[in-house]
Amino acid sequence: MNILNLFEINVFKILLFMFKCKLNISPKIFDNLFTFKPPNKYTLRTQFLVEPVIKTKIEEFCINFRGPHLWNKIICLCPHLSQTDNPFIFKKKIKFHIISSCEVEKYF
Repeated sequence: MNILNLFEINVFKILLFMFKCKLNISPKIFDNLFTFKPPNKYTLRTQFLVEPVIKTKIEEFCINFRGPHLWNKIICLCPHLSQTDNPFIFKKKIKFHIISSCEVEKYF
């Protein structure tokens, strides 16, 4: 039926937020929250985010850790997702990817 469950909606919304931060169309307060690693010869077209070091289990659920963690995982699994600059195309592709992959828990 192409309906996302609650856990998948959470992953979808976090990835959409990270995409908006990458394109700088998110609110200005989030501009300095994430740091992109510069591309090198091994990561030609993808942009990876620096994951902060966490000290407690609670910090694992914060957006400043979970966002970069999910982004890096999804870019490793599907590098074509980061090559679009259109939010509507990204939404469609990421939703299709989440629905087609049975195990969303593998992102965590």
